[in-house]
Amino acid sequence: MKAAGQEHIGLNQNIVFEKVLTNEGGGYHPNHGVFTAPQSGVYVFSSSIMATPGGEIHTAIVHNENAVARIFAHSVGIMTKEVRRLFLR
Repeated sequence: MKAAGQEHIGLNQNIVFEKVLTNEGGGYHPNHGVFTAPQSGVYVFSSSIMATPGGEIHTAIVHNENAVARIFAHSVGIMTKEVRRLFLR
């Protein structure tokens, strides 16, 4: 979870989450926001992205420098959010 808002995120900038609900195996590195699989297997990623009123945000879950899921939220007058779940092997 992102405890505080993060404005003006740059292109290809990692979003670092302060609160991670599950990190079995310790693959998520909170210093730079990158997950490295500690062993082969199936990994599940879930992300909710919220846009403030009048704002929009484009994000992606990236695997080996390739976007495997894109998440877009656009808000007109109210807050909106978009949710994606991704299973990677």
